[in-house]
Amino acid sequence: MKRIITITFLLLMALVPTWAQKKDKPRTVNDAHGTFTYVAGPSESIAQAKQKCEALAQLNAIEKEFGKAISSVTDASTTVEGENVSSTFQENTNADVRGEWIETTRATEFKVEVVNDQFVVTADVWGTIREITEAKADITYRIYNFNNIETREFQQTKDRKTSRIYMEFQAPATGHLVVYLLDQTDNKAYQMLPYRDDERSSFPVKKGETYTLFNPRTDPAAKTLNLTTKKEADYFQLCILFSPNPIASNFDTKGRKNQLNSMNLPSFREWLAKARNADRSLVQKTENITIYNKTIQNQ
Repeated sequence: MKRIITITFLLLMALVPTWAQKKDKPRTVNDAHGTFTYVAGPSESIAQAKQKCEALAQLNAIEKEFGKAISSVTDASTTVEGENVSSTFQENTNADVRGEWIETTRATEFKVEVVNDQFVVTADVWGTIREITEAKADITYRIYNFNNIETREFQQTKDRKTSRIYMEFQAPATGHLVVYLLDQTDNKAYQMLPYRDDERSSFPVKKGETYTLFNPRTDPAAKTLNLTTKKEADYFQLCILFSPNPIASNFDTKGRKNQLNSMNLPSFREWLAKARNADRSLVQKTENITIYNKTIQNQ
């Protein structure tokens, strides 16, 4: 196993939807295909470029079916003319789109080229999508390191504090929160919240209250989370789920003392698709996290 994820928890939070209607009305789920070409920045790895390109291809599929997004999760433009390549990319965490990606039904196909010393990635995605007809409520959260600096990039050094991640979350409404750490390399989904020994299926939150997660100093039930890798750099995704309704989180492997509960990625995706189809108020937020192994880079 290339890396060990010590700790017990994860982080982040995020997102809340509308809970205005008392009863869920079924919404049509459509099959969709999307594609996007993305030019990586000078400091981006191929893995990071693929993650962004895949998300933008999903957005392309939604826009083709339901029209131009009101405001995209990611705003991007790419131009490839002969040997000239230009690209812009801007993430928008307060996104409101006309549709949502429910499930990936076929493995994403990537094509990677080098044009003028830049990686150009094209992604084709297939899945199911659903139109959003209700407004989404904004949420407030902050992901930060041991120095209390907001970041999505962490360092693995001899000092274990540098690889710890924390989060503050202010609940916009009373509801339930679940967080998973997705590891493509190990093909695992690690359940970060609820905590490993918590018997509840989701983490309850109350409207207006601020929660500091993954910090034992503020919550005795919390565990610190240290991301580690044996490579020079590694990339994860945080999948944050929020709903005003209870969320029946799932795992099939109980973590040992310093490990997280987990399940394989295919099983996780199947569970997530069923959960989203069953609860129209369930909102998903995905964050890309990078860990740099300075113990290797400094050798």
